[in-house]
Amino acid sequence: MFKLIYKDLYQLRKSFLLYCGVLLGLSLLADSFANGAFGALFIVVAVYGLTLRSAYYEDKDNALTFLRTLPIQAKTIVIAKYVTVALLLSLVGLFALAVAAVFHLMGTPLEADLLSLYLWATAGIMVLVSVFLAVFFRWGYNRAVNTIRLLFLSLFFIPIIISRFSQDLWPQNSNLVETLGRVITQPLFPYLMASLVLGIYLISMLFSIRGFKVG
Repeated sequence: MFKLIYKDLYQLRKSFLLYCGVLLGLSLLADSFANGAFGALFIVVAVYGLTLRSAYYEDKDNALTFLRTLPIQAKTIVIAKYVTVALLLSLVGLFALAVAAVFHLMGTPLEADLLSLYLWATAGIMVLVSVFLAVFFRWGYNRAVNTIRLLFLSLFFIPIIISRFSQDLWPQNSNLVETLGRVITQPLFPYLMASLVLGIYLISMLFSIRGFKVG
């Protein structure tokens, strides 16, 4: 498993440095890393881009087909990929925090909710790559990419549709936003959110193991 993880990380070393370099350059030009939203966007874009790149290499080189001819269990191949993505997420997150710390030491004030935005971005991208990897190991790279595209479109239009149909009901539910705000600010909410995201990631991995064996 460790050799598979090393292979993935070695393949992605240039892409990782490219993401870091480009986004660091943009942040230096506009002091953008002081903005928590920019750092959160960096986490999402970098992790998804690296995951996509890793899957592309596997598809282009027929690496998964080759690995299945070796005396390696299917679950080992899948788990190695999930561990790789988790490591990439950790590296990207640490890079974002390090850059934010440097900006702070240079005298740039940081947003108070910067860490919160980073955590939300981490949770969101973990769910996104969970969906991507589950589809990738069962149906391949192209379907995984198309699924994420559809997911992005749905995230764009579903809130609009819900808002449209809930206008008549809104007077009876005027305290909905306040209720959600109270739930989010509860001390246990971060732990519940972390448990939910990790649960989704684990379920995705189990689904991928089963799908990869069948496929």
